Amino acid sequence: MWRKRKGSRKFNQAACQAGKARARMERPLEPRPPDMSGHTRLIVIRDSFTGIEHRFDLEVYEHRRDRYRVTVDGEMCLPKPMGWTDVVEMAGKSFVRIGSFQQ
Repeated sequence: MWRKRKGSRKFNQAACQAGKARARMERPLEPRPPDMSGHTRLIVIRDSFTGIEHRFDLEVYEHRRDRYRVTVDGEMCLPKPMGWTDVVEMAGKSFVRIGSFQQ
């Protein structure tokens, strides 16, 4: 009814792991992406109606390259790293909306 296994499960598992490790070591090393820490992006938004200019300095976060530390107008530094979409959304909300000019 039930078949007996040949060898123990632990031995088979160890042999499989050793084989995987050996195969991984034989493969060529994958190139790593360049270090992006310290790189910055700058967004300058100038409002032609009011003459106000906002400056967004984005510094690449050292742990994740798709996150930025954001400084606005050289003063306000946001508490947590933000993604590109969040930065663009925040930039759009930084200006007062102007109503239509039709009377």
